[in-house]
Amino acid sequence: FEERERESKFVYYGLDRESRRLQESISNISNELSVSNHKFVYSISTEDIVELVSKKFTEVANKSSQSYEKFATETINELKNYKDINLEEEKEFIFGQRERDSLVNSKEMLQKVKKRAREVRKLHKNLLKPFAVLEKIIKRLYKNNGIKISDQIQWGYKKNYLDSNLLSSGEKQMLSFLCYNAFFRNSPIFIDEPEISLHPDWQRLLFSILKSQGSNNQFIVATHSPLIYAKYSDKELII
Repeated sequence: FEERERESKFVYYGLDRESRRLQESISNISNELSVSNHKFVYSISTEDIVELVSKKFTEVANKSSQSYEKFATETINELKNYKDINLEEEKEFIFGQRERDSLVNSKEMLQKVKKRAREVRKLHKNLLKPFAVLEKIIKRLYKNNGIKISDQIQWGYKKNYLDSNLLSSGEKQMLSFLCYNAFFRNSPIFIDEPEISLHPDWQRLLFSILKSQGSNNQFIVATHSPLIYAKYSDKELII
Protein backbone atom coordinates (compact mmCIF):
# COMPACT_ATOMS: atom_id res chain seq x y z
CA PHE A 1 0.00 0.00 0.00
CA GLU A 2 2.79 2.44 0.93
CA GLU A 3 4.56 1.70 -2.36
CA ARG A 4 1.37 2.32 -4.34
CA GLU A 5 0.79 5.53 -2.39
CA ARG A 6 4.32 6.75 -3.17
CA GLU A 7 3.85 5.83 -6.83
CA SER A 8 0.47 7.58 -6.93
CA LYS A 9 1.97 10.75 -5.42
CA PHE A 10 4.81 10.63 -7.92
CA VAL A 11 2.36 10.39 -10.82
CA TYR A 12 0.16 13.16 -9.36
CA TYR A 13 3.02 15.56 -8.84
CA GLY A 14 4.47 14.59 -12.20
CA LEU A 15 1.20 15.51 -13.88
CA ASP A 16 1.04 18.68 -11.86
CA ARG A 17 4.51 19.70 -13.04
CA GLU A 18 3.61 18.88 -16.64
CA SER A 19 0.40 20.92 -16.38
CA ARG A 20 2.36 23.83 -14.94
CA ARG A 21 4.94 23.63 -17.72
CA LEU A 22 2.14 23.56 -20.31
CA GLN A 23 0.44 26.55 -18.67
CA GLU A 24 3.73 28.48 -18.63
CA SER A 25 4.23 27.76 -22.34
CA ILE A 26 0.69 28.89 -23.12
CA SER A 27 1.19 32.04 -21.04
CA ASN A 28 4.37 32.83 -22.97
CA ILE A 29 2.52 32.43 -26.28
CA SER A 30 -0.32 34.64 -24.99
CA ASN A 31 2.16 37.31 -23.96
CA GLU A 32 3.90 37.16 -27.33
CA LEU A 33 0.57 37.61 -29.13
CA SER A 34 -0.45 40.49 -26.85
CA VAL A 35 0.41 43.87 -28.33
CA SER A 36 0.24 47.15 -26.42
CA ASN A 37 -3.25 47.31 -24.85
CA HIS A 38 -4.50 44.36 -26.92
CA LYS A 39 -4.40 41.29 -24.70
CA PHE A 40 -4.54 37.74 -26.07
CA VAL A 41 -6.03 35.31 -23.53
CA TYR A 42 -5.58 31.56 -23.65
CA SER A 43 -5.27 29.40 -20.57
CA ILE A 44 -5.86 25.89 -19.20
CA SER A 45 -5.88 27.05 -15.56
CA THR A 46 -7.09 30.06 -13.60
CA GLU A 47 -3.61 31.48 -13.03
CA ASP A 48 -4.25 34.37 -15.41
CA ILE A 49 -7.51 35.15 -13.60
CA VAL A 50 -5.81 35.05 -10.20
CA GLU A 51 -3.13 37.42 -11.51
CA LEU A 52 -5.69 39.79 -13.06
CA VAL A 53 -8.02 39.91 -10.05
CA SER A 54 -5.16 40.23 -7.54
CA LYS A 55 -3.66 43.09 -9.55
CA LYS A 56 -7.00 44.93 -9.75
CA PHE A 57 -7.68 44.32 -6.06
CA THR A 58 -4.28 45.81 -5.16
CA GLU A 59 -4.96 48.83 -7.38
CA VAL A 60 -8.34 49.39 -5.73
CA ALA A 61 -6.88 48.99 -2.24
CA ASN A 62 -4.12 51.52 -3.01
CA LYS A 63 -6.50 54.09 -4.51
CA SER A 64 -8.92 53.68 -1.63
CA SER A 65 -6.14 54.01 0.95
CA GLN A 66 -4.81 57.15 -0.76
CA SER A 67 -8.27 58.75 -0.78
CA TYR A 68 -8.76 58.05 2.94
CA GLU A 69 -5.29 59.38 3.76
CA LYS A 70 -6.00 62.55 1.79
CA PHE A 71 -9.33 62.96 3.59
CA ALA A 72 -7.67 62.52 7.00
CA THR A 73 -4.89 65.01 6.16
CA GLU A 74 -7.31 67.65 4.87
CA THR A 75 -9.55 67.24 7.93
CA ILE A 76 -6.62 67.56 10.34
CA ASN A 77 -5.39 70.69 8.56
CA GLU A 78 -8.90 72.14 8.70
CA LEU A 79 -9.04 71.53 12.44
CA LYS A 80 -5.61 73.08 12.96
CA ASN A 81 -6.74 76.27 11.21
CA TYR A 82 -9.97 76.44 13.15
CA LYS A 83 -10.01 78.93 16.03
CA ASP A 84 -12.45 78.03 18.74
CA ILE A 85 -13.81 80.35 21.45
CA ASN A 86 -11.76 79.97 24.63
CA LEU A 87 -14.23 80.59 27.42
CA GLU A 88 -11.56 80.24 30.11
CA GLU A 89 -9.82 83.37 28.85
CA GLU A 90 -13.09 85.33 28.83
CA LYS A 91 -13.80 86.82 32.25
CA GLU A 92 -17.22 87.83 31.06
CA PHE A 93 -18.62 85.92 28.09
CA ILE A 94 -20.69 88.05 25.76
CA PHE A 95 -22.23 86.41 22.70
CA GLY A 96 -21.22 88.97 20.11
CA GLN A 97 -20.26 89.11 16.45
CA ARG A 98 -16.96 87.27 16.98
CA GLU A 99 -18.72 84.36 18.66
CA ARG A 100 -21.39 84.23 15.98
CA ASP A 101 -18.70 84.20 13.28
CA SER A 102 -16.91 81.39 15.08
CA LEU A 103 -20.06 79.27 15.21
CA VAL A 104 -20.77 79.93 11.54
CA ASN A 105 -17.20 78.96 10.66
CA SER A 106 -17.42 75.76 12.69
CA LYS A 107 -20.66 74.80 10.94
CA GLU A 108 -19.09 75.44 7.53
CA MET A 109 -16.07 73.38 8.49
CA LEU A 110 -18.26 70.44 9.56
CA GLN A 111 -20.21 70.67 6.30
CA LYS A 112 -16.95 70.52 4.33
CA VAL A 113 -15.80 67.47 6.29
CA LYS A 114 -19.15 65.71 5.76
CA LYS A 115 -19.05 66.49 2.03
CA ARG A 116 -15.51 65.11 1.68
CA ALA A 117 -16.50 62.02 3.67
CA ARG A 118 -19.41 61.37 1.27
CA GLU A 119 -17.10 61.81 -1.73
CA VAL A 120 -14.57 59.35 -0.28
CA ARG A 121 -17.29 56.76 0.45
CA LYS A 122 -18.69 57.18 -3.07
CA LEU A 123 -15.23 56.73 -4.62
CA HIS A 124 -14.62 53.63 -2.48
CA LYS A 125 -17.99 52.16 -3.51
CA ASN A 126 -17.34 52.84 -7.22
CA LEU A 127 -13.88 51.27 -7.00
CA LEU A 128 -15.35 48.11 -5.48
CA LYS A 129 -18.36 47.96 -7.83
CA PRO A 130 -16.83 45.41 -10.29
CA PHE A 131 -16.07 43.11 -7.33
CA ALA A 132 -19.58 43.56 -5.89
CA VAL A 133 -21.20 42.76 -9.25
CA LEU A 134 -18.99 39.67 -9.63
CA GLU A 135 -19.93 38.52 -6.13
CA LYS A 136 -23.63 38.78 -6.97
CA ILE A 137 -23.31 36.90 -10.28
CA ILE A 138 -21.11 34.16 -8.81
CA LYS A 139 -23.64 33.54 -6.02
CA ARG A 140 -26.29 33.15 -8.71
CA LEU A 141 -24.31 30.90 -11.05
CA TYR A 142 -22.28 28.77 -8.67
CA LYS A 143 -25.25 28.10 -6.38
CA ASN A 144 -24.10 26.96 -2.93
CA ASN A 145 -20.37 27.13 -3.67
CA GLY A 146 -17.94 29.99 -3.21
CA ILE A 147 -14.76 30.55 -5.20
CA LYS A 148 -11.39 31.25 -3.65
CA ILE A 149 -9.15 33.37 -5.86
CA SER A 150 -6.54 34.04 -3.18
CA ASP A 151 -6.30 34.26 0.61
CA GLN A 152 -7.59 37.84 0.37
CA ILE A 153 -10.23 37.36 -2.33
CA GLN A 154 -13.15 34.94 -2.06
CA TRP A 155 -16.55 35.20 -3.72
CA GLY A 156 -19.85 33.49 -3.07
CA TYR A 157 -20.94 31.42 -0.09
CA LYS A 158 -18.27 31.36 2.58
CA LYS A 159 -18.98 27.87 3.92
CA ASN A 160 -18.14 26.08 0.66
CA TYR A 161 -15.14 27.82 -0.88
CA LEU A 162 -13.49 25.99 -3.77
CA ASP A 163 -10.04 26.87 -5.03
CA SER A 164 -10.47 28.35 -8.51
CA ASN A 165 -8.13 25.74 -10.01
CA LEU A 166 -10.43 22.94 -8.79
CA LEU A 167 -13.37 24.20 -10.85
CA SER A 168 -14.52 22.29 -13.93
CA SER A 169 -13.36 23.52 -17.34
CA GLY A 170 -16.77 25.11 -17.99
CA GLU A 171 -16.76 26.85 -14.60
CA LYS A 172 -13.23 28.15 -15.22
CA GLN A 173 -14.26 29.41 -18.64
CA MET A 174 -17.30 31.26 -17.29
CA LEU A 175 -15.19 32.75 -14.48
CA SER A 176 -12.68 33.95 -17.08
CA PHE A 177 -15.41 35.67 -19.13
CA LEU A 178 -16.82 37.35 -16.01
CA CYS A 179 -13.48 38.59 -14.69
CA TYR A 180 -12.08 39.98 -17.94
CA ASN A 181 -15.40 41.64 -18.67
CA ALA A 182 -15.45 43.16 -15.17
CA PHE A 183 -12.00 44.73 -15.27
CA PHE A 184 -11.78 45.87 -18.90
CA ARG A 185 -14.14 48.67 -19.87
CA ASN A 186 -15.20 50.26 -23.18
CA SER A 187 -13.20 47.63 -25.07
CA PRO A 188 -13.83 45.29 -28.01
CA ILE A 189 -13.61 41.65 -26.86
CA PHE A 190 -13.19 38.87 -29.43
CA ILE A 191 -14.25 35.36 -28.32
CA ASP A 192 -13.79 32.22 -30.40
CA GLU A 193 -16.42 29.54 -29.69
CA PRO A 194 -17.44 30.59 -26.16
CA GLU A 195 -19.78 27.59 -26.00
CA ILE A 196 -16.88 25.14 -25.60
CA SER A 197 -17.17 23.45 -22.18
CA LEU A 198 -20.17 25.60 -21.17
CA HIS A 199 -23.36 23.94 -19.96
CA PRO A 200 -26.30 24.68 -22.33
CA ASP A 201 -28.00 26.75 -19.61
CA TRP A 202 -24.88 28.91 -19.28
CA GLN A 203 -24.63 29.27 -23.07
CA ARG A 204 -28.16 30.66 -23.05
CA LEU A 205 -27.38 33.11 -20.22
CA LEU A 206 -23.81 34.06 -21.13
CA PHE A 207 -24.19 37.38 -22.94
CA SER A 208 -27.14 38.66 -20.95
CA ILE A 209 -24.97 38.16 -17.84
CA LEU A 210 -21.95 39.86 -19.43
CA LYS A 211 -24.14 42.81 -20.45
CA SER A 212 -25.52 43.05 -16.91
CA GLN A 213 -22.01 43.79 -15.61
CA GLY A 214 -22.25 47.23 -17.18
CA SER A 215 -18.69 47.33 -18.55
CA ASN A 216 -19.84 48.77 -21.89
CA ASN A 217 -17.68 46.30 -23.83
CA GLN A 218 -18.36 45.22 -27.41
CA PHE A 219 -18.35 41.45 -28.05
CA ILE A 220 -17.38 39.99 -31.41
CA VAL A 221 -18.06 36.26 -31.26
CA ALA A 222 -17.52 33.26 -33.52
CA THR A 223 -19.98 30.56 -32.43
CA HIS A 224 -21.80 27.44 -33.61
CA SER A 225 -24.25 27.49 -30.70
CA PRO A 226 -27.88 28.42 -31.49
CA LEU A 227 -28.34 28.91 -27.75
CA ILE A 228 -26.02 31.90 -28.03
CA TYR A 229 -26.85 33.47 -31.38
CA ALA A 230 -30.63 32.86 -31.34
CA LYS A 231 -31.14 35.86 -29.04
CA TYR A 232 -29.10 38.15 -31.26
CA SER A 233 -30.22 37.30 -34.80
CA ASP A 234 -30.20 40.99 -35.70
CA LYS A 235 -26.47 41.07 -34.90
CA GLU A 236 -25.66 37.87 -36.82
CA LEU A 237 -23.11 37.89 -39.63
CA ILE A 238 -22.71 34.65 -41.61
CA ILE A 239 -19.31 34.17 -43.23
